[in-house]
Amino acid sequence: PNKDVLLKDYEIKVNYLKDHLGRMWTRFNIFLTLQTGLAGAKIIYEKDKAQEVDERLLYLALLLAVIWCIVGIIDSSLVRNYRGQVELVFNKLKEALKDTTFKDIPFTGEVEKTKMNVIERMLRTLFSPTKLIFTVPLVLIVIIIVFLRNI
Repeated sequence: PNKDVLLKDYEIKVNYLKDHLGRMWTRFNIFLTLQTGLAGAKIIYEKDKAQEVDERLLYLALLLAVIWCIVGIIDSSLVRNYRGQVELVFNKLKEALKDTTFKDIPFTGEVEKTKMNVIERMLRTLFSPTKLIFTVPLVLIVIIIVFLRNI
């Protein structure tokens, strides 16, 4: 393949990955804002002891958390897919350029775990942004179910 075509393809894929990460965090913030609003409404209605409203708010929060979790799982898999595409084009570009200086350069989006210490690797594994995007709503689902069982 033509080097210029590969370079343009790499640039397009990197930009798409970057833009998707931005869209992903925008959605995360929207869901977080909605859940915070529902939690605030629950606290306000709890003062009135309106159990019917309280229960409906919890079911609405549960539904929203499930949707949030599904969207997060899809977003996370898309990020993995886009990173794979970026890596593939980068490797083809390295091969086409036949330049030895590229052998030590990571592709955009690559996480070099060999340069991290044990704690950094553990924290990166536990709190990876692409995992938080669906683990936060998953934890929220568990919390809401606990609340619903105690009504």
